[in-house]
Amino acid sequence: MKKHLVLLSCFSIFALAACGGTSDGGDPDAGSETDGTPTASAAPTLETATVADAVVGAAYRQPTFVSGGERPLRYALADVAPALAWLRVDASTGELGGTPPAVVQPAQSFTLQVTDAKQRSARRTYTLAVDTCADGTTTACAYTDNTACMLGQQRCTNGQFGACSGGQGSTRVEQCGANGSSCGSCSTDANQCKDGRCKCGFNGACADSKAPTCCGVKDAASCTDTQTDVANCGGCGTDCRPLAPGQSQAVCTGGSCNFKCNAGYDFCPQVSTTRCIGVTADPDNCGSCGKRCPRSGELPNTVAPLAAVELCAGGSCNLHCAAGFANCNGDTADGCEAKVDVNHCGPDAERGFNDTTGCAVACTTSVPNAHPTCEQPAGSCGTACNAGAVTCGASCLICDQGPNQTGVGCDLSNGQPRCSLTCTPGYGNCDVTSTSGGEANGCETNLNSSQANCGSCGHACTTGDACREGRCCHTECHTECDYDRKPPCQETCSEICT
Repeated sequence: MKKHLVLLSCFSIFALAACGGTSDGGDPDAGSETDGTPTASAAPTLETATVADAVVGAAYRQPTFVSGGERPLRYALADVAPALAWLRVDASTGELGGTPPAVVQPAQSFTLQVTDAKQRSARRTYTLAVDTCADGTTTACAYTDNTACMLGQQRCTNGQFGACSGGQGSTRVEQCGANGSSCGSCSTDANQCKDGRCKCGFNGACADSKAPTCCGVKDAASCTDTQTDVANCGGCGTDCRPLAPGQSQAVCTGGSCNFKCNAGYDFCPQVSTTRCIGVTADPDNCGSCGKRCPRSGELPNTVAPLAAVELCAGGSCNLHCAAGFANCNGDTADGCEAKVDVNHCGPDAERGFNDTTGCAVACTTSVPNAHPTCEQPAGSCGTACNAGAVTCGASCLICDQGPNQTGVGCDLSNGQPRCSLTCTPGYGNCDVTSTSGGEANGCETNLNSSQANCGSCGHACTTGDACREGRCCHTECHTECDYDRKPPCQETCSEICT
């Protein structure tokens, strides 16, 4: 009985401090810090010197301690004696476990190996015996009931502990839930153990892959994604928000804290390391850090804006073009490169910042004998007749210069544009039709003598009349008789012109 009590006592001590001891091949204090943080440059060392013996039928748990090494550490067993085939090791924690089915005397050996993240290894060989228990004694144990881990007791009968039974659900996160036929442990998906089951707050363990980690205290905990949650970034309790500079929002990306400047701001450490600066109106940081807007006078055909801040508007550099010029290619490097004309028609005035109004407007015309124009100051496209053409309504006419005329003009009297001629006095253009101005033969009619066009086109003299100096004339005679005279009758004739 005394021997078994001593062994169980040692087991309990080992659970807290590994029963002390020194490591083969090194100073037990080398590479170990008081807070348990491994020295970055030291290789791993197994500090656990001995392990407690086991009891038949009782669950065996034996922690081990490693100093040095770069985390994470991985554990494995090697050269295990056949009688210790029941022995297991947790690959991530190094805890030894299992339930021995029979006595093992004398003690048998096994080797424990640990490997760190840099693939540096340490090995240590231990001996382990399995003894019987004293009849009537009990020991704490754990077993699974459906998905819960139950904490019960085992009674020793005939030197061997029987099955684990009775008890109640575990409240220990390190011994909770079911892992096959044995109790498991709660991971980062839970923060407490209730009735033997892992819980996150009031709810079950986190099962959604989008929020797999339980963060918070007791019942206030909730499932979260530590890859994106700014309040739990990379791990529970790591809050990114106090780290974000002014005019920014904290973000968590891939489990690392970062920040995103508010709209219209950028982080320019050459200007400020404590805040994001505005880049919508800063001519030295326009749209992004260090993007300087050219000043007027530095570029062709530019004039000074009304205010310096107007050099940068909405995060884009702007030019204030001189009258008659525009920045049509949108490139601030060559200034206002385009002259306002029929190819780039717009208002011929100070255009405004980076104004491309009319840059894409190339004026054209479909009017024959005409060319396009850019009308100012409105900056709208128009049409002008070519040299030698006559403007007639919306048309441009080519009117021939014929005989007996002094000029050409426009005739819209019948609703159709046609040429009109300015004739030499005494002549007329009388062969005009509805479609032709008759300009081909000029002012062909002598209005002073034409019977059909006497004085003006279309004024025809009646039969018996003659056209003289532009008037229709005829002779009228009458006879006057006076019997007191001799001869008594006299005929008098005169010419009547109309």
